[in-house]
Amino acid sequence: MKVLKIFLILLLSILVFSSCEQNSPPDAPNTPIGPSRGIRNELLTYKSATTDPDGGNISYQFEWGDDNLSSWSSYIPSGDTISMNHSYADIGVFEIRVRAKDDYRPLFQHITVGAISDWSPAHIVVISEVDTTNTPPNTPAAPVGPTEGYTDSSYIFTSSTTDPDGDSISYQFDWGDGDLSAWSDYLPSGESMSISHSYGDAGTYVVKVRAKDEKGAESEFSPGYQIIITEYQLTDYPYRVTDIISVGSRPHGITCLPNGDYVYVTNVYSYSVSVIRTSDNLVVNEIPVGYGPRFVTPLPNGEYVYVTNMSSNDIYVIRTSDNTVEDTIYVGYAPHGIVSLPDGKFLYVAVRDENKVSVIRTSDNTIVDNIPVGTSPKGVEVLPNGEFVYVTNWYSYDVYVIRTIDNTVIKTIPVGVNPVRVASHPDGDYVYVTNRGSNYVSVIRTLDNIVVDEIPVGDKPIGIVFLPNGEYGYVVNEGNNNVLVLRTLDNAIIDTISVDQHPYDGISLPNGQYIYITNLHSDNVSVIGY
Repeated sequence: MKVLKIFLILLLSILVFSSCEQNSPPDAPNTPIGPSRGIRNELLTYKSATTDPDGGNISYQFEWGDDNLSSWSSYIPSGDTISMNHSYADIGVFEIRVRAKDDYRPLFQHITVGAISDWSPAHIVVISEVDTTNTPPNTPAAPVGPTEGYTDSSYIFTSSTTDPDGDSISYQFDWGDGDLSAWSDYLPSGESMSISHSYGDAGTYVVKVRAKDEKGAESEFSPGYQIIITEYQLTDYPYRVTDIISVGSRPHGITCLPNGDYVYVTNVYSYSVSVIRTSDNLVVNEIPVGYGPRFVTPLPNGEYVYVTNMSSNDIYVIRTSDNTVEDTIYVGYAPHGIVSLPDGKFLYVAVRDENKVSVIRTSDNTIVDNIPVGTSPKGVEVLPNGEFVYVTNWYSYDVYVIRTIDNTVIKTIPVGVNPVRVASHPDGDYVYVTNRGSNYVSVIRTLDNIVVDEIPVGDKPIGIVFLPNGEYGYVVNEGNNNVLVLRTLDNAIIDTISVDQHPYDGISLPNGQYIYITNLHSDNVSVIGY
């Protein structure tokens, strides 16, 4: 009886305590803090805070003023700041408020029935189509590009500007022929944008460009840049840029497979080789190779291409059936030019910093000979009959002639300053050497290895390539951003073709219909055709 009495007293005490238990709601939150202006669909962030008199944790809910309420937030400690995001689909003036709820749970209950505060004072936000506080980009500089060209050829124009607010910038070009380019991708303020265009009709056109920042504010159009377009000429050689192909960073050397189906391009800064399908000029593969890839050559059967990597001092062997690197050959410091003998049994590689040419047996990719040559060898070429290899030596200003039957140097031929590339005429009677420091091409008669002509060309000639019929050669002038057409009948320069920034090397397709030129500073390849 006494125990029952004690139990009833305790129960009565608990009921009295529960009935007396009180919970105060949180104080009304502070006015939300955040942007007072915004643009439609822009994500805006707002903050607020309050305290709970009972020290409980607090959850928050925002009213955005556009008939939308946020979900209740997670509970956070009293006094901590809450942050929530919202975007507005419509323009207008909106009032943002917030309220709070504590985590009070009555004794002996398993659910929270927190008390809810009053709404906070309102924060006003004005939403417009364009941020009225945003300054548009500065008017871009007049585009830069070629001053003349031919119909149905692609030409690149470049411009840049800055944004006062430091926003990223998109560009749109007005080509002057009634066409506008699509808005470009956004680039950092101050970075140049290059876009290509072709004209279908002859005439004089004025190219302009405008800029738009990431908030949508647009600049005025730039001053105009004039280009004169004429009807393309009928010639028996490729004479105009018909396509521009983006590749990796700093494209350098270039070659094509013997069947002409694919072109391989070395990218010095991205440590890769781009594979271009010539039927549609699409890059279909990017093959990782060694550091600083420079030049590339195929075997005559087309089954493998070999890539010299100057900075990793090796050669990568790529199986063309699946573009897989199958082998790596260490050759010494700074390998550059590379060429295969016509039978494909041996490769000759100029190893620049060791003043030698390494001979590689392709059956097992083993170095079988090292031939001392001049100072800093760069270019190598083999005659069509495979009997002699010609090597340019950058610092000794000469060309070494190697007899391949016994790998003996049989002749040293003085040429111009800083010879780079050497190319054999298809009939093998002459080889042509570009002298970057002298701005001319040396012509060597292979019968007696005598220089029989020196052809003035442009600034800093680098690459040289011949059409398969031997009637025309193409000299790549790095300093002039152009390619000169050389008529081999009389070694006369008969045409100039503008390409992109710092062209370097070239290759002709076996059918002679197209020439591919690497543009070192534009990260692309120009295709010269009809």
